[in-house]
Order: sequence, then structure tokens, then C-alpha cells
Amino acid sequence: MEKKLLAIVVLELLKFDEYINKLRVSEADSYIALDKGRELAYMEGYRYRFLKVLDAIPKSPNPIKVLDIGTTPFTILIGETYAHYEISTLDLTNLMEARCKARNIQLKTCTLDDESIPFQDGYFDVVIFTEVLEHIFNQPTEVLKEIRRVMRQQGLLILSVPNIASLFKIKSRSLASQDLKRQSGGYSGVSLLIIDEASQVLDSTYFSVSPMMAVSEGNVSAIGTPHGKVVSYESWINSDEFKKIKITADQIAHNS
Repeated sequence: MEKKLLAIVVLELLKFDEYINKLRVSEADSYIALDKGRELAYMEGYRYRFLKVLDAIPKSPNPIKVLDIGTTPFTILIGETYAHYEISTLDLTNLMEARCKARNIQLKTCTLDDESIPFQDGYFDVVIFTEVLEHIFNQPTEVLKEIRRVMRQQGLLILSVPNIASLFKIKSRSLASQDLKRQSGGYSGVSLLIIDEASQVLDSTYFSVSPMMAVSEGNVSAIGTPHGKVVSYESWINSDEFKKIKITADQIAHNS
């Protein structure tokens, strides 16, 4: 049994290296970030995670149904490694549609924040949802419920989010309030999140950063003027999540 498992791991490693070498010498119709070099760096940079996910996918001589949420070059590798499986993928765009189609991978576009997953109940044996949850603006529980809906009763969910332990240094980002919702899902391992004009931030935006903060165990500082609610109404009113500090106008020093 141990020899068989070792053989599978070696096969997956060989498949990965073969895919990387082929990517180096061949041309595709599209690349992530529209840049072949960045795609190669992406695949090499996350080699360990990709191999762990490949290893977690059940091995079967029979075709099983697999959904990969978030289309990347790794989706293509899954299709090549398990060519007899029925592989489907969801993404915001159809950028990699031709590459998926060439490997019999069905790509559908879907915005998880606003749409239902376009598959019937109990359809998939395996759902891969890695490094995507932190990009969701909606409440994560709602998205996970939708994923559960399309999985069969004894299905397998392979899920991961960024880990603060993988960072080599503290990251610092500054976002204008109008850009927060659009960009916040792209950052991970946040140690300190400062929300200025917090009363103007939507609940959905606040919830979008919650997975990242939970992983990093970072702190949130919400700053705002009396303009109704502050950040998430539920978190502010009905929990002790925030330490509340009130500063009145007469306590602020003014330069004459």
C-alpha cells in the first residue's frame, strides 16, 4: 500500500514538472495576468500547495466529477493529470476558455457574491476551493452553503486560505475607500487593517476582509465620525468584537 501511494506521489510530481517544462517552451492563447512569465512564476511559487491538492483528489479508475472554483493554470494541470475525470471550473471571466476546452474542461463564468453556482444539486464528487474564500465580498457562510448544495452527500471539499506563517514580511497596503471593495480580496495575511470613514463602508465590504483577518489574527481599527453605523452594524452593536473609544469635539486640540 505504501509503495502504491509513493508511486502516485511520484507520478503527480512528474506531471507537475512536465507541465512546467511544456509551459516554458510552448505558447498558449492566453495566460493569467496576460503574461507567460508571471504564470510560470505563479505555478513555481505555489508548487507545494498544488502538489498537496493533487494528492488530496481521490484516485479512481472511474470518472468522478470535480469542480475547481477559480480558473488558473492549475486547473489545466488537474485536467491533464486526471484526464478521465469530468472536470469543471468557475471563474469571473472566460479568459482561459480555449485552454480548458482543449482538455475537455467545462468553464462557466459566475460571480459567487451575486449568483448561484450554475450546476444542479448534488452534482460533484469533489469541489476544490483553494485561495478563493478571501476574495469573496459576501458572507463566507452563504458561499459555503452554495458549494455544499452542488456536492453529493458524501462529497469532498478541498479548501484552503492564505496563512500568515507563509509571509516573509508584514505587508502594508493603503486603499482609497471607493477602491476597498474592489481590491481588498487580493491581499492576505493582513496584520493591521485601518478603516477610515468607517461609517461609509458597506457590511459586505467588511465581511469580505473577515477571512483574511481570521487567518492572520490581525487587528482592525475603525475610525469615523457620527454618521450612523460604524463598520458592520451587527459587529458594532451586538458583540464585543470592538473596543469602542469615543472622542468628542471639545477633547480635540485645535491650532488657532
